[in-house]
Amino acid sequence: MKNLKSIIAALSLAATFTMSTANATPVTIKFDGFANGYKNVSVDLDTPDFGGTFRAGMYDLSQVGTSGTWLDSVANNEIYAFCVELDESIGIGSTTVFDLVKAEDVLSVSSVTTIAKLLSSLPGFGFNGTVSGEIQASIWELVYDEALPGDFDAGNFETTTFTTSSILADAKAYTGPIKYELFVLSSVGDPGKQDLLVWREVSAPSTLALFVLAGGLIAMRARKQKLISRA
Repeated sequence: MKNLKSIIAALSLAATFTMSTANATPVTIKFDGFANGYKNVSVDLDTPDFGGTFRAGMYDLSQVGTSGTWLDSVANNEIYAFCVELDESIGIGSTTVFDLVKAEDVLSVSSVTTIAKLLSSLPGFGFNGTVSGEIQASIWELVYDEALPGDFDAGNFETTTFTTSSILADAKAYTGPIKYELFVLSSVGDPGKQDLLVWREVSAPSTLALFVLAGGLIAMRARKQKLISRA
């Protein structure tokens, strides 16, 4: 986790990415493997300055014991996740203690919003390794390169594996229901493990349409009050 904080400071985003531990809950998680396979993705980061080939895909996790959180009720104890921290690692079969925190306590609001739209725009989670790799690369782009989100060949995060991401483009254009609330599994200890993005389905999806409707109702009420005052 310390490495992630140094990255954030270098990007001048410390205020947005500040970790809030007030509502953090410790959970013990086992990394069981990749849910739908993975794709080898070339990565070049400017801050921190490193690169290489990384296995990109959706993680399949399971909780060890119980935590008193929503993770206790995940069906079949099969928890899906994506990586949000490249400069630390986690091994398949390893068991790690994390703090479960809200994603907006760790990531920028714009990143959380677009990632929520990205996941909500997917038809399901049964995609293959190539699609899983593109989703992961898109999430890395949103986390590490807010200045040029979606431009894989420029900015702080670059990859030659994908030139563009139709998945990311679809996410930005998505206006449907936001189906998931996002959380981050933030590793405890030094050295730490990769921080991971997890999510739960919301009981009452929020939509952009609802915000429009609310705005319309407020406007109607204002017009009604105006007419009453004239009378």
